Amino acid sequence: MSHNPGVRGLVVVSAALVFVVGCAAPAKTTVQRMGTPRPARGDNCELTLVSPSDTWPGGKYYPQYETIGMVNVDADGDNALPGDADVKQKLRPQACALGGELIALIASNEKHNKYGSRLSGRFMSFQVLAPKAAVVEQKY
Repeated sequence: MSHNPGVRGLVVVSAALVFVVGCAAPAKTTVQRMGTPRPARGDNCELTLVSPSDTWPGGKYYPQYETIGMVNVDADGDNALPGDADVKQKLRPQACALGGELIALIASNEKHNKYGSRLSGRFMSFQVLAPKAAVVEQKY
């Protein structure tokens, strides 16, 4: 390494920047809409948490309900659960905006940076469902 203090400082700052950028993870909730759009419900609408298998063929809510979207939540806790306050706060307005009535947790994963180091929190993916829409077939 150079004995020039300016170069040494630049190397230290560059290393610190790589460390900070490598440890950063986007903390956001993402939404994917699918199927027939539904009218939005109020931000604090009631949602029912169900088992994913309840929405499959032979399940309690099949075929009356269909998937209308996915909501991916960046939860704060390492052992976050669907009932945790921060998860509800991030999930509920998004699922309600889709017009959802049922939610099912379909994935819950640890968070890692791009180098594979473990980060605090969990990524949780929820299926959002609503009663099956009456759709008029359209010819294309």
